Parts: sequence; structure tokens; C-alpha cells
Amino acid sequence: MSRFMLGLLVVGFVVAVTLQAAQADEKKKSKEYTVPKDGLTIEGEVKKDDPKVKIKIADDLSVELCSQVYLVKLTADKKYKMTLNRPEGDSSDPFLVVQDSEGKQLAFDDDSGGGLNSRLTFEPKATATYKIFAADLRNDGGKYTLKIVEVK
Repeated sequence: MSRFMLGLLVVGFVVAVTLQAAQADEKKKSKEYTVPKDGLTIEGEVKKDDPKVKIKIADDLSVELCSQVYLVKLTADKKYKMTLNRPEGDSSDPFLVVQDSEGKQLAFDDDSGGGLNSRLTFEPKATATYKIFAADLRNDGGKYTLKIVEVK
């Protein structure tokens, strides 16, 4: 086999692996989660080059933070406790954001979970799929654990 043919095979292999990884990532992003009785737990990581979510902090203040988004179906008039925690020793600053399907911000939290962790209680007015963003206030990225549980 010539070097040229071998080079073509290697390039083809790299392209195929790259496409497979991109498809798997896209599938994860479009997956709709539900919250089982024992709660939903997602381990993830925000990276510096992840898409940014715009967060309105006050009427005259907003920030854009690198984030991962999860589509989660929530039931009307139920209460959900959401936490976004960083691993011990990680330098990230988790920031939790909830939007409706149209991108309207409904809730956010920065440090209510103790330390730099985020925690909020959310009671949806409608049964629908909501966008839950795991963001990093420092825009440096970092690992996190997102937990969503129904509370009484």
C-alpha cells in the first residue's frame, strides 16, 4: 500500500471518529430528561468554549456565561429542588439558570447552596420542557453535579 493510500485511510478514520463524537454530543444535548421519584442526577463539565447563556441579574445588569443546557420535563404545580455543586477543590463557581422553552428566564441562583454552590426551588406553572443551564460564573469551566428532586 502506498503512503498516499495509507494517508487517505488515516484521514478517513479521523473524520469518521470526529463525526461520531459530534453526533453523540448533539444527541446528548437534544435528549429530554424526566425527574424520576428518586431524583435526577447529571454529572457534567462546563468548558471555556461552551456556548454562553445570557442571564439577566437585574433590570440593568446581565452576564453571559459558558454553560451546558439540559432539557427537563417538569410537572405543573410540583416543587423541584435544583442544586448545582462543584467537586471539592474545584475552582469553578456554579451558576444555575432555568428558562422556559422560548428562552425566557424564570429563575437563577449563584451561591445559595453553600460555598460557591447553587440551589433553588422551582415550581413550574405549566407542565412543559424547561431548559436547565449549568453555567460557570468565572467562565473558566469546571466539573459539576446537577441534581433535581421533587419536594413536598
